[in-house]
Amino acid sequence: FVEQPMEEMGREAARIVRGENRASTSLLQRSMNIGYAKAARLLDALEQLGVVGPYNGSQPREVLPSDLPNEDSLPPAAGDHIPEAEG
Repeated sequence: FVEQPMEEMGREAARIVRGENRASTSLLQRSMNIGYAKAARLLDALEQLGVVGPYNGSQPREVLPSDLPNEDSLPPAAGDHIPEAEG
């Protein structure tokens, strides 16, 4: 078992919550096969990035609208290639 870098996990978590249109620790735990603490940290990070709304008790967090496609919703990971603009 090799653990994914947090940037990759954040991208995957964003795709999951946008695809399901709901965000909860239990959803991330089941979908990503991770523990509660990591799922909670990912949700907090997604909140900071504006992907999900704030904690709302036992209710799932609101998934906030985005003008960007799912895979482009987070900044590129450190190793991702970003094509240079032509011109």
